[in-house]
Amino acid sequence: MFLEAAARYIRAKHVHSILMLPDGDLDHNNILSNFPLLQHQWQIVESFKAQISQRSRERLLDRGLSVAAYADALAAVAVTDDLDPERVLGLFLEARKNWILHTLTASAGNGNATSSVAISAFCDVLNIIQVTVGQVGELFLHVMNDMPLFYKVILHSPPASQLFGGIPNPDEEVRLWKSFRDKLESVTVMLHKTFISSTCWRWVRDCGAQIISKINGRYLIDTIPSGQELRTAEKLIRLTMESKEVLQESLEWLKSVFGSDIELPWNRIRELVLEGDLDLWNEIFEDAFVRRMKMIIDSGFEDLTRAVNVSDAIHTIVVTSGEKMDFETYLIRPSTGGGVWFAEPNNLKKLGPLLGNRALPEEDNLQSCLNAYFGPE
Repeated sequence: MFLEAAARYIRAKHVHSILMLPDGDLDHNNILSNFPLLQHQWQIVESFKAQISQRSRERLLDRGLSVAAYADALAAVAVTDDLDPERVLGLFLEARKNWILHTLTASAGNGNATSSVAISAFCDVLNIIQVTVGQVGELFLHVMNDMPLFYKVILHSPPASQLFGGIPNPDEEVRLWKSFRDKLESVTVMLHKTFISSTCWRWVRDCGAQIISKINGRYLIDTIPSGQELRTAEKLIRLTMESKEVLQESLEWLKSVFGSDIELPWNRIRELVLEGDLDLWNEIFEDAFVRRMKMIIDSGFEDLTRAVNVSDAIHTIVVTSGEKMDFETYLIRPSTGGGVWFAEPNNLKKLGPLLGNRALPEEDNLQSCLNAYFGPE
């Protein structure tokens, strides 16, 4: 749709140049006198170029479209703005980075965001990353003898008879169109596999930094309040990474490349496109989750310190100087009095025959052990 509009604009431009060429066969002054609206109308047609480019770029920001629709939009931008494939790839990846930013901003901007909102956002952006890398392969990566989809779309052209049939004396227009097509083919060169791989690696790392950075003044991961919910988040993220449904649209392309159905599509995609064993969890989430877990633990200890007077608690379980410790009494002391209170007297009786009447070393060394562990206090 957008590429067709771009091609129509190019043809209109060629016709206008033929009509207005001063040294051509036609008298452009006479044409302007006979068709005074021509110059005004051409200004309107000329504005179509910017509109086609803008609408094509906006189409790249729409989610849920087929990869063919994105190929059409990319080809239209390449034609109207004279972009080579390297810049087209950069434009495609930049649009997907905007997808990620929009998702994170929407989640972090919710002042009442819960951990489920954060987890859903993490899974969603991971989905975007995987789908994007897969579509980069389908659009730009030359595998086997099959031409990538972007090149198929932009280099496809109807025969001249279909374009110029019925036009009287179309020779000059045909010449200009052929010149345009030759120039387009000369700049639309295949991207090297290494270039695609390195570009995608940088993009993934940039996206990872974006995901774990502050959004609207706070870290999205901070909405996850406990270690248990961090574990749930990791589980769901890993399930998303391994999901076949996430990469459903790339399965047909992978099948055409490998010749059979693919059970682990992300593994195959990262081999093809990234040329490496990229673990998205380690690359993006690992460090952020470890830092958050440390914060949760530190916060728990701070709460414990405020709730419990450690010094008083130690004194309740330490016998006074010179007093003999009754170890059995200490073990069965109720929790309100401090000490280990999970041992039952019956259990101790069962241990009696095995241990005999000898005192355990821990009975005599309890004071020294506590001093060694807690320090002088």
